[in-house]
Amino acid sequence: LMLNKPAVVVVIGSGGREHALIWKLSQSEHVGKIFALPGNFGIASLPKTQCIDEDDACVEYFCVKNKVDLVVVSPEASLADGVVDTLTALGIRCLGPTKAAAQIESSKAYGKLFMKRFGIPTAEFEIFADSEKAKLHIKRSAKREIDNRFCEYNAWVVKASGLTASGSGVYVSTSDDQACNAVDDLINRKVHGAAGKEIVVEKLLVGKELSVRRLNFDYLIQLFVNNIFQFLALCFTDGYCVKMMPLVQNYKRLLDNNCGPNTGGMGACCPYLDISVQHIRFIEECILQKVVNILREEGNMYKGILYVDVMITEFGIRVLEFNCTFGDLEAQVLLPLLETDLLEVLFCCADQTLSQCSICWKTGRFSCGILLAGSGYPVLSNVHTGYPVEGLDQRRKDVLVFHSGTKADSSGLPVTSDGRVLCLVGIGNTFRLARNKAYDAAQCVNFKGIQYRSDIGNGFLLPNYGILSDPESETSFLDSECSVELSFADDLVKSLVHVCQPIVRPGSGVLDYSQLGEYGAAFDLRLSGYRDPILISGTDGVGTKLLIAAKAKQYDTIGVDLVAVCVNDILTRNAEPLFFLDCIAQTDLREEVLLALLQGIAKGCLEAGCSLIGGKTACMPGLYARGEFELAGFAVGAVERSQIALPAKERMENGDVIIGIASNGFHSNGYSLIKSVLDSQNIELNDPCPWNPQQTVAINLLLPTKIYVNTLLELLRSGRVKGAAHITGGGLVDNIPRILPSNLIAKIDMSTWPIPDEFLWLASAGSISASEMVNVFNCGIGMVLIVGRKDVPYVEAHLQSRSERFFKIGTIEKPKIDSTEKSELEHADHNKVEIENLEVAFQQENRLVPTLLNANHMNRKRVAVLISGSGSNMLSLIHSSKKTASVYEIVLVISNVETASGLLKAEEEDIETSVGERGCEGQGIVSHEDKSREEFEEQIQNLLTSKQVEFVCLAGFNRTLSDWLVNNWLGKMINIHPSLLPMFRGPRPHKCALQAGVRISGCTVYFVEAGNDLGGIILQDSVAVYPDDSEQSLRDRVKAVENVLYPKALDHVVRGDVVRHDDGKAHWTKLPITDQK
Repeated sequence: LMLNKPAVVVVIGSGGREHALIWKLSQSEHVGKIFALPGNFGIASLPKTQCIDEDDACVEYFCVKNKVDLVVVSPEASLADGVVDTLTALGIRCLGPTKAAAQIESSKAYGKLFMKRFGIPTAEFEIFADSEKAKLHIKRSAKREIDNRFCEYNAWVVKASGLTASGSGVYVSTSDDQACNAVDDLINRKVHGAAGKEIVVEKLLVGKELSVRRLNFDYLIQLFVNNIFQFLALCFTDGYCVKMMPLVQNYKRLLDNNCGPNTGGMGACCPYLDISVQHIRFIEECILQKVVNILREEGNMYKGILYVDVMITEFGIRVLEFNCTFGDLEAQVLLPLLETDLLEVLFCCADQTLSQCSICWKTGRFSCGILLAGSGYPVLSNVHTGYPVEGLDQRRKDVLVFHSGTKADSSGLPVTSDGRVLCLVGIGNTFRLARNKAYDAAQCVNFKGIQYRSDIGNGFLLPNYGILSDPESETSFLDSECSVELSFADDLVKSLVHVCQPIVRPGSGVLDYSQLGEYGAAFDLRLSGYRDPILISGTDGVGTKLLIAAKAKQYDTIGVDLVAVCVNDILTRNAEPLFFLDCIAQTDLREEVLLALLQGIAKGCLEAGCSLIGGKTACMPGLYARGEFELAGFAVGAVERSQIALPAKERMENGDVIIGIASNGFHSNGYSLIKSVLDSQNIELNDPCPWNPQQTVAINLLLPTKIYVNTLLELLRSGRVKGAAHITGGGLVDNIPRILPSNLIAKIDMSTWPIPDEFLWLASAGSISASEMVNVFNCGIGMVLIVGRKDVPYVEAHLQSRSERFFKIGTIEKPKIDSTEKSELEHADHNKVEIENLEVAFQQENRLVPTLLNANHMNRKRVAVLISGSGSNMLSLIHSSKKTASVYEIVLVISNVETASGLLKAEEEDIETSVGERGCEGQGIVSHEDKSREEFEEQIQNLLTSKQVEFVCLAGFNRTLSDWLVNNWLGKMINIHPSLLPMFRGPRPHKCALQAGVRISGCTVYFVEAGNDLGGIILQDSVAVYPDDSEQSLRDRVKAVENVLYPKALDHVVRGDVVRHDDGKAHWTKLPITDQK
């Protein structure tokens, strides 16, 4: 740098990216002073840095007065307002595009037209200011010819043209109705003000690995938004030269599994590696460099940061949108990997000498950023601020913290000031190490309403991202973790003989199963009784239901699901299932788990009447995390060529009757959404089921998918049925059209069958519309039959003889359309099902949910907590009690210390408090300094009785209670101690643990006993003790475990799962679901 003095730099902005920029600039030896306008809490603590209030700073005057050498204009709004133009006109060196050049981001309409005008590949789009025209376009865009071929064209991405906060102006929809509602939000309801006066409606792009032939749209959207072929390409530019940065992947959706609204990003990973050199060269030369050249030639010099949101589709690279400055998360994961002095790079961009600058990045390093957001985000009107941010000093010191929405309170401590609060960035030699660091730090930080995603970087956990060569876990190639244990495989094959023996059918190539495990499985069609058969095959998996089974540790039914989804599909083609093969991909499942899975598969085959003739149990270390697995199934059936092929579309006619056969719950679809709803309601798998309180949630969710072979095969081959549809993902709306001819539609009356309670509860608890429910779930109908009117009595009699629940749910009709709309209908499956009484059917939810929830609340046990200090464990108990399915409520907090900070925390949670305060009146308790110990405890007892308290928890209560008070609450009073009792029972257990040199410590919840306090142990949990641990670091790690363990133990005590036995020990009447063998 050609400077004769340390540089004075101004950075405009107050968010996380500005924190990252100033953090990196402050490391430069050439920087003397950095002014942040206005900055934030985190920026204020950086060296060489001073924050200037906006009200006190006229930017132009300030820069001249302080002889500023460089101004970095970071916020999009400032660029759009022309701040760069103003400063440049005054001769101030400035980094950022001009107002005219920044239009490619500040006006999405301009940006899209720019791409179209200059041949930059992007999604097909239209621009509207009229809402009705926009909605008409959405509804008429089912098919488009692109690159000389017809393909799905779903105009479901709706964007406000102007700048909006946190990406909330982009709506990625899953249906025409959702997209039309987004149009209304922007233009008619003006939820984003003037930014939505003009909108862009564009095609929903799909990454190249996804098929668009059979779309389950909710699942498709989840994959699309977090597609591993979607990434961000950033570059530095001086208006002539561009120099790319490592690629970044940003996770835009608010919730796990890519659910919820769009945000400014909930996490980011860098570098993104799964891309060819040719693609990178195309992005650099044909997109980034091309844009800079065009803008320069039009007189709009672009200096600064340019990046594009890119997706690789089946048609090639497509640009989704432009951005004119660092993204919030992108800056935070990129800049820690930059080796070159950032000030030098920015000066070269501003002085147009970038071609002379060599930019280096750290090799072999990965970064992962996790955003911590506040409750209500990203809807800014729902965000509450001012909450203390705690635990930052408890994280690993090599985890970076970038502040986006914090400020100092009156005590100088951080409190939340925006929906985007903090970003935690882990750096490591492998991506897994970086990710683990970030998530470990996230568990240390806390503020009221905290939310963050738990799946950031899942797509990066692949071999080409270094997982198989993690230097922290290097072992010999013969280590059992990196290789398949052949002895275990041999034992498993021997066990399968007993599993498979009962399901032999004629034709199986291994009649005695002594040959199981040989190469290839044989099946003789001649021995199966078929003379001239057509083979029908089907393959499928179980999806997110696997996660439920794994978390509940209940593996015996999921195999039935696997068989059911395959054989039900081929049954609709009039095929009898003959044989089945499975594939279980896993890393380290125990033998009993694998056997349970295979026994479930065998049970499903037995019910379907097909042979389990082979399969694959694949050990794949590194691809699946410990305990994770995937199931895939493959069923083959046969139908004689002479028999009626289904669906018989040519036989279907106006007036045919639609008969729906009842399902067995959710079957195997929609579990990602179900899991999200349960998480939002804080309902655990071992909680009583909201729609069936006599059983747990896990039992109800893991009911196996119904197999219809025995009921329907004979009926289908009677010739009385014209078509059958298996109602899987996509519900009635997506599955029935697959069996209909182009000239007919299905009309369904939802009032003809009772919607099962589980679907009513889900719709209400998850605020899911009726239309979304029928587009995702089976809603109580697992199989649909198309039957001629004259054959209805025969079909009904057959189903009754098989004890099947069924309903006449609709009819087949000719559509009421004119000839101009006919071709459009034939290509739009979503128009082929008309549903009546949809809202009426789901109005029953109003009678179901309140009844169950109110009953649960009415039966909650009343709990008091006794504290003496900050009340960390008290807070965890309070928060747990506010879960929907909680069986207890905290009604009173008592402290013997007047100044205990936990009292204020309890009051903030609307919990009644009482304190041992000298001279206190009303609910107060007179201190034991004024009264005898007996009188003091008698007042505690009276207060507990008056509040009808049923259980008492001690949470850092530093007084020894008398035998009289303890005996009053024997078996109803519990305590927690920060060690693995009976070790280290004294007042400083962490110091004792370190002095003893133990390698493990933890905490213990126990019943309080008279005399020695310690009674029967209820639960324990452990933490590792590290060689470099201090007393404080070990205390913090144990405290985090305590906050989880104590509510769990109280829940078991209140439920009666564990009771105090007469001998003083804890006696379990029902093991917790996580401990069952």
